Amino acid sequence: MIKFLFVLFFSLPLFSIDLKISDFNPQGNVKRVKQVKVSFSDQMVPLGNPKVSSDIFIIDCPKKGKGRWLDDRNYIYEFPEEL
Repeated sequence: MIKFLFVLFFSLPLFSIDLKISDFNPQGNVKRVKQVKVSFSDQMVPLGNPKVSSDIFIIDCPKKGKGRWLDDRNYIYEFPEEL
């Protein structure tokens, strides 16, 4: 058991990933917004897995939209009409 904990403890830094939002659009005061795109610095979801949850953000907007993953690092939230 102690050997297992020792290996686990020293393996943890190998599994830590410094994830960051590398891009977020639009920013500032923008007219005619049709979508919001968030890009991450590293893989967030398994590539090619269409069943991954798209509800990773809390979206507080009176207009409804739909979110989806474009690929393993890019998430997009689209509105049915321009805001």
